[in-house]
Amino acid sequence: MEALHAQLAAAAEFYDLAGTGRLIARDARNFGPDGRRHQYRIVVLGGQVLRAVEHVQPDPDAPCNECQGAVSTRLDPNDLPTGLAELAVSAAKSLGLPFAGVDLAAESGGVVFEVNVHPAFGADRGLETVAIPYVAAHLPPSATGLN
Repeated sequence: MEALHAQLAAAAEFYDLAGTGRLIARDARNFGPDGRRHQYRIVVLGGQVLRAVEHVQPDPDAPCNECQGAVSTRLDPNDLPTGLAELAVSAAKSLGLPFAGVDLAAESGGVVFEVNVHPAFGADRGLETVAIPYVAAHLPPSATGLN
């Protein structure tokens, strides 16, 4: 338990020194030039990015989720800002998760908001871009025709 308290203290000190506070939503300064909140959801599997979505929220006090009014646009993972794909993969790996949806903001140099164990991946080709590779990764090679 002591190690856990030391990790928590180190994380709090990191955010204090960065001047971002510990309330990640508003204190992360994830606002675009137009004043709208902005973040990414990156779905990773086994160290690879399967899907990337950009969320824009016009209400600065609401979460950057579609169900709260955010507009989501699917992106080609190659179009993500530099370093975000690697950050998402590292965040999932740091929690020991081979499959995760990582919510993060680029405006503050890459702030991780949340790592979702069971990420929702929307309707815009979500099945093809996430579910099919996930299922295929759990099947023996002979079942996928990849052998």
